[in-house]
Amino acid sequence: MIIAVPDRGRFRAAVTRGQGDNLSHKHESHVGELTAALPYYGPIMDGFVNNNPNEYSILYIGRKR
Repeated sequence: MIIAVPDRGRFRAAVTRGQGDNLSHKHESHVGELTAALPYYGPIMDGFVNNNPNEYSILYIGRKR
């Protein structure tokens, strides 16, 4: 399973800095939330897509146990 979601804190900070808001976001997450919410999947990755502190995209990759 692959899921990409915005980190709430970092995305809201980007909006404050002038980036346009995305009203189609249904949920803004935080690192680790999907690992906790999906106990039947073993996480392969649950973190930011890169080390840039302005990056707000979280990538979750999990494999069914």
